[in-house]
Amino acid sequence: MIFKQFRYEPAGQASYLVACGTAKQGFVVDPIADLGSDFYLLEAADLGVTLIGVLETHIHADYISCARELALQAGVPHHLHESALGRVSYQFSPLKDGQRLRAGKVELEVLWTPGHTPEHVSYLVEDRSRGVEPWFVLTGDSLLVGDVGRPDLLLGDAALDVMDEVERAATLYRSIKQRLFALPEHVEVYPNHYGGSSCGGVNLSGKASSTIGLEKLLNQPMLQPDAAGFASFVRETSRPVPEGYKRIKAINLGLAEREVAELAVALNAQAVDRALTRGAVVLDVRPALRFAAGHIPGAVNLQFNRPDLADRALLALPTDLEIIIHGEPEAVATEAVALLIGAGFRVAGYLRGGLASWEGAGKPVSRMRVLSVADLQEHIADFQVIDARDRHEYRRGHIEGAFLLPSSSAWANASEAPKNLALAVHCGEVARSGLVASILTRAGRNVSLVAGGMSAWRDHGYPEVTETAK
Repeated sequence: MIFKQFRYEPAGQASYLVACGTAKQGFVVDPIADLGSDFYLLEAADLGVTLIGVLETHIHADYISCARELALQAGVPHHLHESALGRVSYQFSPLKDGQRLRAGKVELEVLWTPGHTPEHVSYLVEDRSRGVEPWFVLTGDSLLVGDVGRPDLLLGDAALDVMDEVERAATLYRSIKQRLFALPEHVEVYPNHYGGSSCGGVNLSGKASSTIGLEKLLNQPMLQPDAAGFASFVRETSRPVPEGYKRIKAINLGLAEREVAELAVALNAQAVDRALTRGAVVLDVRPALRFAAGHIPGAVNLQFNRPDLADRALLALPTDLEIIIHGEPEAVATEAVALLIGAGFRVAGYLRGGLASWEGAGKPVSRMRVLSVADLQEHIADFQVIDARDRHEYRRGHIEGAFLLPSSSAWANASEAPKNLALAVHCGEVARSGLVASILTRAGRNVSLVAGGMSAWRDHGYPEVTETAK
């Protein structure tokens, strides 16, 4: 599993990325506009994760959400509980209590936990690669560490508020007592707020996670004898009401607009085509398997990762190339432009609208065959295997007969690859082989990409040979 907690420290807010480490698919939960939708897209891209949904625990009143923008940019559903239907002015994908969302081996169960707001849900998370026991729960603004979410952030409109403060407090108490505290005590608790957040009371901990067992033992509001005592305690220990919460709530309901800055250095398909005619190269920074499924002819694949994209590009490509970036979503493309310009590359811009815009303009699309390691092992006599790893990795173990063509030297040495057979390119997993396979394809070779690489080959127990370092 991939799990990241993103904290916006100035306001004590937290949001989350939950993904399957094998399938590389996942969800962002409660994204924060102060961080921005691009932040989450880039975090997912850094991990090679494809987003398949944006989830919200509820309609927030203490920070502006960027869930709609993020879902739109990623081209995925935006989820809220079905009880928000008719209260927001935009469309979303409704969730039901008990519904399960799956990303590979990771499953999220929707737990309706109203009270802080009428539509509030929590997400109970399981990693099926480890077992069927729930691992942790994302509690939003219901159960916090040491405290609970306040029930008094009302708009004064009965249709929008649904419940008054008294009803909300009683409902919140039941949601925590009957739903969340019924979970196994080992289940970890990850809320939306910590520390100085005004969403909680004076007992809110600066620690941003806990467990169900600890909260049953130590959570001060929930130690009160009944719902009435709970409501009274929460009211007496609340912090000042968040400034401007009605405006924030109106934006998150879709009743007020929030401006979104427009991206720069965007090129349409015709402009990209003209650049290719004069000798520019498209650098496709999407994951290798997405590249294989469809790409601009002649494009070179270099999977995006903020920490080392520029370094890998400097190793692999000459800086005097004119480069056009193809990245999806566009936040990834614009960040790649900035990183590569900073590294000294001649970057003319990025393809606006991605591959869909290219195809929509009637431009051709190339595809690359993808082999599993089982396919390769069964038909290995039909291929010349190309190993895109570094020499030290090759020496420790490689497929018999494999030709070493490290990703860092493939641009300069592509012509050295044996020419007697079709090529099957692999690396440790797939990122470096995508680069080498795209360079060899650009050189006119018949190339297949091996998914999973040497890691999958070893997982299957297929033979390999080793070399002694000279």
